[in-house]
Amino acid sequence: MEWLGARRYLNEHRHELTLAAQALYPHDLRVAGTPLLARPEWLPDEPVPLDQVALTLREEADDGPPLPALPATHAMSAENVAPLLTMGPMQSDTELDAAEAEAEAVLRRYREWAAAGRPGAISHEEAMAELLGGR
Repeated sequence: MEWLGARRYLNEHRHELTLAAQALYPHDLRVAGTPLLARPEWLPDEPVPLDQVALTLREEADDGPPLPALPATHAMSAENVAPLLTMGPMQSDTELDAAEAEAEAVLRRYREWAAAGRPGAISHEEAMAELLGGR
């Protein structure tokens, strides 16, 4: 039951935790305008139209590193995840304090916004219509 409680908490606080977690990473790892994190070399130089994106399943890696083998449980392996420490540990207590203060400020702003009734929030459908220009 402890696992279910932790999972429930994470799901209920996903947005707040995402905002707090991003504050722990250097700014150059943040995807502009989003709470997403990515190494700079993972991002294209300019936006790629979705109609030009094609996904295919490769049996063998043709020109890159070998494809990771999924364990029998289909769980992700830790070797496929970039841990915080390889992206640059905090340099000092002052830097860590600043990151914690930034995370607390983000959470405080989020809580104030939520307490005010989430002004300006729009539905998923409205966001998609706005982003896709009414397609």
